Amino acid sequence: MIPTSVTRGASRLPLTTKRGNKDFYKGTRQAVTPGAGPRTGAPGKHVIRGKAKYRLLDSRVRVFVGPGIEAIESSSYQPTSSSLSLRLLRTPSSLGARQANPQLKPYVSSKATVPEQTLPPFGPWPKTSSGVAPQQRDFKHFSKAYNALSPDERNALIMQARREWYAALTSTAVEKGQQEAHTQEVEGQAKQ
Repeated sequence: MIPTSVTRGASRLPLTTKRGNKDFYKGTRQAVTPGAGPRTGAPGKHVIRGKAKYRLLDSRVRVFVGPGIEAIESSSYQPTSSSLSLRLLRTPSSLGARQANPQLKPYVSSKATVPEQTLPPFGPWPKTSSGVAPQQRDFKHFSKAYNALSPDERNALIMQARREWYAALTSTAVEKGQQEAHTQEVEGQAKQ
């Protein structure tokens, strides 16, 4: 059997969006891995005519079902890192997280803290930091007042807003530096 030019040009390189319709895709040869057991075949099929050269079929894609967290906790085997992360999600306090994973340092919290927005917004109205959708505002009054200003007054208004923004930015940078110094100090005490 002599392979056709289409088959000769086939490739197993990763199928990216750039290569999408250029050549015939052989697949990743997952179906012919060595070892015993049933083979489910390729997870898709080759299409010579059409836009997609290799189509994945949902019914043939391999699905691996693992045991639940209760089965992992009740087994005598050591838990993996994924089950540890699941257990950390179930414990509410950082103390419970440290008991579940003793490798955590004492200053590490299990809950991720979301930093509050401390920078003032660069606009006429502040944005709400809560999940409430902001009401539609009317910018007519602001634009009328802004257009009534002289060019020097406009520049002064813009520079004042920039000064406030930069002052807030530097204050947060100083706070972050202090927090980093405190963290390094605690790490140094923990190592001793």
